[in-house]
Amino acid sequence: MESNTLGVGANFYNFRDDSVYLGASFTRFTGDIDVCEVVFCISGDISNTRFGGEIGWDFDYYTPFIGATFDTGEIEFLGQSESDDEWSFNAGIWLTLDMVYLRGVVYSIDDSDSRSISGGFLYQMDNDFVFGAAVEFLLDSDSDGMSFTLSFGRAF
Repeated sequence: MESNTLGVGANFYNFRDDSVYLGASFTRFTGDIDVCEVVFCISGDISNTRFGGEIGWDFDYYTPFIGATFDTGEIEFLGQSESDDEWSFNAGIWLTLDMVYLRGVVYSIDDSDSRSISGGFLYQMDNDFVFGAAVEFLLDSDSDGMSFTLSFGRAF
């Protein structure tokens, strides 16, 4: 099975010195999926919507957090569609280095089949605009998976 998807999303991160950290995210992506058996392949469409929330505590230079993610997805083959809803739990940390925020997360801690690890950064420019990137890798030894994200936003 092979799939390629593209999507858009929005993230909100609320940092306060020595205070509660809150994060929220929304992502919607769609793409194609191919399932092949020896000489015959079936193509279809795949879509997914993801909602996430995080809570942690900001300790000046590092912010550990936990979170939950709700995924709702749909796969369509030959006019037939299947949908799946799934909750997962996450844990991670933000490290603050002046104007750069480094982020590390383990997603789906409770599910070894879809567990992944992600690393990324946010860079806050002098004009309060923010640029970021992240890469995520699936840790399941039976499957290969990778995600790359670019972000652009504004600090308030």
